[in-house]
Amino acid sequence: MRSHYVTGEHLLVRTRAHPSVLVKPAWNLVLWAAGAGFLAGVLSSYVLPEFLRTSAPTLTTIGLGLIAIGVFLTVVRPVWQWFVSRYEITTHRVAHKLGALAVKRHWVALHSLVSLQVQQTRRQRRRGSGDLHLMNARGQTWILPNIPKISEFQTLVDMERFGSYGRYSNGSLSESRGL
Repeated sequence: MRSHYVTGEHLLVRTRAHPSVLVKPAWNLVLWAAGAGFLAGVLSSYVLPEFLRTSAPTLTTIGLGLIAIGVFLTVVRPVWQWFVSRYEITTHRVAHKLGALAVKRHWVALHSLVSLQVQQTRRQRRRGSGDLHLMNARGQTWILPNIPKISEFQTLVDMERFGSYGRYSNGSLSESRGL
């Protein structure tokens, strides 16, 4: 497997978004299942008018097809995106990798960071997660959402960032491609 690290770069932390982001897809799955049960129950009722009872199999098929599309868009897709999305801190950069086979990499070099800010909602604060806002020298801001153990993540980025200023006198890494 090909490494995407430059010479002397080492992986320090690899994580993905906090698992609490999967609560919404779980609720969506419950709601879609309830909708499918309600649809099947209503369309199999004997109190329906005759023209609806005769077209009930067709309406059920159409309804369940639409529910399947809804499940894919609101349950399967967000869970898959969570599963294949990773955040990494290396000795040279902070990266966000998205994808299983064709991986998209966005990163910001640690030496180009001028500001790190953590923003947390009340719910994120209880869970220990948060959103990390990284600002580079050009004033561009990059947001990494729902990072678990955000205080530790921020401390590690700060430690590597302040330790990296003397490391890049040769300019081996260009300005961030990810911002």
